[in-house]
Amino acid sequence: MRDAPSAVKVRIRRVRGGDSEDAEDVVAAEEPLEIRVVESHGNHERSHSLAVTMRTPGDDFALAAGFLFAEGVLRRRADFWRIEHCVEPGRKQEPNKN
Repeated sequence: MRDAPSAVKVRIRRVRGGDSEDAEDVVAAEEPLEIRVVESHGNHERSHSLAVTMRTPGDDFALAAGFLFAEGVLRRRADFWRIEHCVEPGRKQEPNKN
């Protein structure tokens, strides 16, 4: 998983009074984050997409955990089995370092 910047430089047109000029500015970066839940029943697991949210790249695990608690999907820490990034088939998964 690449480290995405939390801010990016963009070209803008700054307007003051009747004057305008081209300039650069720094804005918060946003990327989509899909939150998926895997439910386990006996020997069967079922994965489904719960939500897609826009976020400033950063601590995705904490954001996903907070979302799950706030929405009432999870009620206590023991409800978590693991939290990880989803990866494309054939790609190595990065472990949760939390």
